[in-house]
Amino acid sequence: MSRPYSVSFSRQQGSSSELDVDGSEKPFTVLLPRSSRHFELGVFLSKLAGWPVIVIGGHLILQAAAWSFFAVVEARMFLALPYSSASWAMNHPHPITLVSTLISTVLAAASSFLFSWGLRQSIAIHLHRKGMSLADFISSVKISSRSLILEPRRWKWSAPSIALVILTGVQTSGWNALITPLPINVPTPLNGSELDLSSQLLQQMQSSGALDKCVYGSINLPVFTVGQTESGYGVVKDNLDFPSSLTLMDQTFNVNTAGILPLTLFDAGGLFDTKSSSWFPGTTAIPGTLKPLFELPDGLSSNYSTTQQGFTATVQCTFQDVSADTTPSATFSDATVKDWSTGEQLGNITFSHLTSDCLVPVKSKLNTTQAYTDEDDYILMIGCQSAENYTLIFEGSGLYDFMKTMVCTVSPQITTVWVDYSDSDPTLDTISIKNTFDSVPEPAGGPAGLSAVTTMSYAIYFAQGISSNLMGDELRSLLQEVSGGDEFADEDVLQYTGEYMRGIAEYSGTVLRACLSAEGSVFANGVPQNMSTDSSGIFYTQTVGWMHVSVTTFWVLFPATLVALITISVVLLSVARDSAGDGVRPPFDPTNAMHLLAASAAGGLHDVFTGTEEKDIEAARDVNIVLESIPGRGPALTRSTL
Repeated sequence: MSRPYSVSFSRQQGSSSELDVDGSEKPFTVLLPRSSRHFELGVFLSKLAGWPVIVIGGHLILQAAAWSFFAVVEARMFLALPYSSASWAMNHPHPITLVSTLISTVLAAASSFLFSWGLRQSIAIHLHRKGMSLADFISSVKISSRSLILEPRRWKWSAPSIALVILTGVQTSGWNALITPLPINVPTPLNGSELDLSSQLLQQMQSSGALDKCVYGSINLPVFTVGQTESGYGVVKDNLDFPSSLTLMDQTFNVNTAGILPLTLFDAGGLFDTKSSSWFPGTTAIPGTLKPLFELPDGLSSNYSTTQQGFTATVQCTFQDVSADTTPSATFSDATVKDWSTGEQLGNITFSHLTSDCLVPVKSKLNTTQAYTDEDDYILMIGCQSAENYTLIFEGSGLYDFMKTMVCTVSPQITTVWVDYSDSDPTLDTISIKNTFDSVPEPAGGPAGLSAVTTMSYAIYFAQGISSNLMGDELRSLLQEVSGGDEFADEDVLQYTGEYMRGIAEYSGTVLRACLSAEGSVFANGVPQNMSTDSSGIFYTQTVGWMHVSVTTFWVLFPATLVALITISVVLLSVARDSAGDGVRPPFDPTNAMHLLAASAAGGLHDVFTGTEEKDIEAARDVNIVLESIPGRGPALTRSTL
């Protein structure tokens, strides 16, 4: 029962009243409930001292720490551990996970404890002021101890209990997701430039002969002859889902080059420049051009991806009968080779010759080729130029007669590609072509197309030996994998020959770019700005720390934040109501069994409970109880008469 307080009033003169023994008017007393008192700010602030400050302050400190950490990561986009710590964390993930989980458990336990403590004290305040039914008392005590209430008929208590059990339970996971350092990739935008193969100025220089060293001088430049056939072989292997790679200028390409020049970071001291003197005599280096827009963070490793201009060719092949009277035309002849001094045949060596009267690029001899063989195992190829593309004519014999007489149309194209570089070191581990975007036809007679056809011609010429042809052997071995024997389908031969030549064309585009970009070659100081095209990309630094992921981070903070808001709201509301009362509230913990037993005995609630059967418990649910302080007995739970 709520304890009332008294207020005295005097009656007005002349009114009927009860007289005291001395004849004076006797004042009367009206009992008013404590709830009628008004809220007083001073009393409210004084009552905040003690446990409310600890509960509210504890939650505010936890939330301030969580959201401050979140804000720092959001503002900086990432937060990385120092290099030594990151290295240790990368090599010891299990201890890091264990320590983070322990810290998260402690933080979640602190939040749950503050929630339980604040709710227990609020229950005691409510009992002291107005009281509540035993059913509500039991349910609120269960919620304060984070116990489930699974009573369908009391869904108003069951739903909050389930929600609070889930919220307090997932706090550990939320804290753990927030504070556990993980391997991260820190992205930094890059900008750079490279040679524009479609530049009109470059076309003009080609007409003047200024580019002849790089376009026609393939046989005199070591780099052109290193990977010609390997580049074609790699493309066909990849087409058949076999692992493949190509090494060019000490850099490894995953499958093919796509006609791109590997780009490196710009450094004033030339630290990342590609040394070119051994590949292009008379040159010094290919300068790095990529510049990060922000300072690169220290990391354990790094890689980067760029969008670059590439070069390729569409190659379409068919079997055709060609002669001096066809278009394209070709004339084949062979003869035995004789010793010039004796006039006798020189073993089984045969001289085979393939030629055409078709149009060829100026300064080239693509329309004629020959081979010396001892078993007639050869592949010959000549090239012709038309207004829009190039035509290749192949003649295969002996082991390579599966090529028959083949005519291929080569259409050069300038492309845009997305490239992944596995490391930022000047000597790159692997360069992978991840995607090819739009393509633009490159006009016939341009430097890239001329270089491609010239490289193809030299590739096939140098692939031919006395007894075998390297290109033929590579194609034959791959076709045997496809067919399972020596009988090859015509469509396979045509398709894979076209792919092989495409690989060589892309290889030639890379070498041409390198030759033109090297300092001391065509341009003394590297590619001029008016003949360059922009490249862009992202530099990824691998380290250990925390990454900017706004939505994810917000949701992992949500459980602890909601628990804090619920606790603070309940505590403030309870203290505000308590500040309107008077008297000293007795110490009482509703979740302490000894407190419950002592308060029940002091308040004489033994007559409320008649047993532990379900019907007895149900009969007691609606009994209202209130917390009072009985002199000499301490806190007492008594039956309320209100």
